[in-house]
Order: sequence, then structure tokens, then C-alpha cells
Amino acid sequence: MQNETFAALLAGPLFVMAFPLFWCSICWMLARVGGWYRWAEAYPDSRGHRGTRKWMVSAFFPYCRYNGTLVLSADSEALTLSQILPFRFGHHPVRLPWGELTVTKDRSWFGDRVTLEADKVPGLKMTMYQSAYESVSQGVEAAPRPGETDTPTSSRPQSP
Repeated sequence: MQNETFAALLAGPLFVMAFPLFWCSICWMLARVGGWYRWAEAYPDSRGHRGTRKWMVSAFFPYCRYNGTLVLSADSEALTLSQILPFRFGHHPVRLPWGELTVTKDRSWFGDRVTLEADKVPGLKMTMYQSAYESVSQGVEAAPRPGETDTPTSSRPQSP
């Protein structure tokens, strides 16, 4: 009986200590597996969000989905991405300069999407709904616009 009481008293504090460690390790691992970490190393953001901001944005890397956990903002210089607080561990804010960003439009059964690819991290693409991208980039003059056709097109002219 005394051992059961001791175990019950110990279970609460152990959970309080173990759960945050478990949560942080999962967030850290998703940042590495999904590719966010590579973007954060190549395009760190130290200035924070500026310009038009949209909360609870969904985006998809090849091996990781961020469903409603992103904050997206845009100004005349760059597109800024960050995670909301409970998921932020291992996900440092990312600031993608417009001049180094390729935006491709694609149409799917689930709606129009844009795919973002940054020059410093070739091959790593992030896809989000076009409406979320346009909600922050619409008023920004330097923002690349996705092509107007339904087939995938690049927003920047291709060099010959």
C-alpha cells in the first residue's frame, strides 16, 4: 500500500518533467526531417515579422506537414516564416528574400497551391495554399507572383 502511494505521488512530477522533453524532441526531429532546419540555417531571421501577417497557415515540406501552425508575413524585402509557440522548438524563424525565391503555381483537387523554393537550398520545396501566400504578398511590390496558367510555372524568367 505504501509503495502504491509513493508511485502515485511520483507519477505527476515525472510526467510534468518527461512530457516537455518528449514534446521538444519531437519538434526538433520534425524540423530536421522536414527540411525547416536547412532553410533556417541558410536564411536566419533576426528581425521578426514585418509587414502583412497571417496566422495559422498550413504548409507542406516533402516529409513534414505544418497544419495551421505557421505564421507568415511579407514586406518589400522578404517572406518571413515562423512557428506558433507550442511547436517552435527547433524551428528558428526563416526570412526568404524575394530575389532568392522561386514561386511555382500548381492546381490540385484540393485547391490552388504555390510551391516555394529558395536558391541557397536547392531541391527543398515547401507547398502552401495560394490564398495564404497571396494574403501576405498581395500588397508587396517585390513579391514574385505565381504564373497565371494552370500548369506549373516559375515566377522568375529562366536563364537560357
